[in-house]
Formats: sequence, structure tokens, C-alpha cells
Amino acid sequence: MPNHLKFLIEHSVLERKGADKYVFTVGQVTKTDSNVYNHSPINYLPTKADIDFADSQLRKTSGEVIGTEAILDQAEVNFDKEGKPLKENWREITRRNTEIWFGKK
Repeated sequence: MPNHLKFLIEHSVLERKGADKYVFTVGQVTKTDSNVYNHSPINYLPTKADIDFADSQLRKTSGEVIGTEAILDQAEVNFDKEGKPLKENWREITRRNTEIWFGKK
């Protein structure tokens, strides 16, 4: 096995999230001293399902149109509640993705 794969596996985290649910996170590892490593989680990007969920949280009627910025704000709230850090440029990337997913401009 290549060394970089061994490193990723060795510095990954498996967390129990419920009776039958586990979450596997491959983290970015930074060396803080010669014997101690500090794990920082991967920064996330919202998926289409995340954006659909944020939209559904804001929608009061089926025909209501919710603005992209409001949906992105709600997605950010959802990720914050889950303790999942978002990529620095996640809004720009997600705006472009919504154009692909939903045909919005």
C-alpha cells in the first residue's frame, strides 16, 4: 500500500453516531510537536440533498420561491448545528452547483 494511503488511514477517525451508525472521517493532520498530531476535519461542501433540505425548511407553500442566498444561509445553519465546517469558498462553489442541479442563474 502506498505511504500516503497508509497515512490517511492511520490518521482517520471512526465515530459512533448512534446504536447502528458510524461516521468515518479522513482528516487533515497537522503536526503540533514531535509526538502529538492535531486532527482537523475535512471542510465540507453542501450536496444537492443538503440544498433541497434547506429549501424545504424555508418553504411555507409548494409554489413559493426561496432566494438562493436564503437557502445558502439555511444550509450554513444546518452544517453549523452538525458541527461540520464548510470550505472557505463553499458559497461560490454551491452557487455554481445549484445552476447545474436546478438550472438557476
